[in-house]
Amino acid sequence: MNLKLAKSHRCKSMGLNLIIVVALAPAYGHATDAGTSVGIFLDPIPSCPPATCSGVERNSFNWGKPMPGLLGSQGNLTFVGDSFSPSAGEIFKLGTLTYHNGVTISGTDVTEIRLDIPLNFDDTSKNFTYHTSLSINNTMNISNPNIGTPEANADIVSFVGDTFPYTFHVLEGATASVDLMVKLTPTENHLQLVGLANPTTGGSVSIVPIMDVGRSW
Repeated sequence: MNLKLAKSHRCKSMGLNLIIVVALAPAYGHATDAGTSVGIFLDPIPSCPPATCSGVERNSFNWGKPMPGLLGSQGNLTFVGDSFSPSAGEIFKLGTLTYHNGVTISGTDVTEIRLDIPLNFDDTSKNFTYHTSLSINNTMNISNPNIGTPEANADIVSFVGDTFPYTFHVLEGATASVDLMVKLTPTENHLQLVGLANPTTGGSVSIVPIMDVGRSW
């Protein structure tokens, strides 16, 4: 949320048979492909300055300057990675995204941030980094953060691109988390975003038409 003098926005068998089964298994079908993920925020838009931010190149990113005299606070995005051992084509949790809807002065906020997610597997030859970017809709309010309902003043986080229609909404002043669900594609070194799941209190998930998600990054 952005304030403009208030807010201006994853038996046994014959040896031959076993060899055939292994040979036909997809690249990510074994427990030895267990791994972990981490998150790194980079390249805020606008850059800082003129925006106010901290946490670049870390997994927790803050932005915006709180309004003096009000119970405001910076906005925050944090990505906490997870451990996983997906079977071929299995949907799994890549990590958890947490958002704090702060009250900040117009012109000090960030509206987009790049998120790199390195995936580290037991088989290090399969390590890769997933690159994405998040759009932050700092909802505008008029004159006072107490005007309007928390729902109307909710901030919206979405993945920049044209193939992932899920958006994460966080109520005015709330801190909420959501799980990022993905699957590994049949070819190595690539992820497919599947959905956002398990939003906590203060957050909700919506699906919008693909054409409205945003531009490709």
